Amino acid sequence: MRSIIRKHSKCRYIACLMALLTLLSASMSVSAASGLSAASDKSAALGMPAATGVSAASDKVTAKVEVEQKLKGTDCRKAEFYYELKPADKASPAPIQQKIAIKGSAQASFEIVFDEVGIYRYTLHQISEKKDNWSIDIRSYSVEVYVVRAEETDVLSAIVLCYDQDGKKTDAVFENTCQPPKTDTDSPKTGDDGVLFWGWSLLLGIVLAKISRKKTRLFFCHCI
Repeated sequence: MRSIIRKHSKCRYIACLMALLTLLSASMSVSAASGLSAASDKSAALGMPAATGVSAASDKVTAKVEVEQKLKGTDCRKAEFYYELKPADKASPAPIQQKIAIKGSAQASFEIVFDEVGIYRYTLHQISEKKDNWSIDIRSYSVEVYVVRAEETDVLSAIVLCYDQDGKKTDAVFENTCQPPKTDTDSPKTGDDGVLFWGWSLLLGIVLAKISRKKTRLFFCHCI
């Protein structure tokens, strides 16, 4: 009987010990979780990036810088001009194509790939060589690309802004004008005018000569 009681007490002791260990383990897990949460909140308060399951280098975003070309004049559909987008500093990555060509009145775009959040700056201008009878648009634009990461989806996105030389937000538009040379029909005919002048002069001289001879004859007749 005593052996049975001792055995039963021993079982209760082991059960109590196991329950105590379980409670202790759960308490340590809750403490660790709260500690990680507090550390995360502190990092956010200090402006430090929180740890995520996506690496900053694993996702990318492609931004497009639109350029519009307007051509004025006669027969300008086949004319082609060139444009360049250059990084304004070393931190800004170069476009996939730093130079593009646009034919006629049309639109085109530069593409830039980003893999980090930040503000990136560029300059946009025309690099076309001078062409006969063409007036080239020499204005330049400042381009800023804002790359941000969405908190909900952890995906990068880009916003492209363009400014003119006065710092006003606008679209990148270039206007080239064709001014054809003057033709013979537009300019005065100097040769024809000269012939006409001398013809009238000769006719006037003949008329004056006849008048002079007539007066001379009348004078002699009067004297006789």
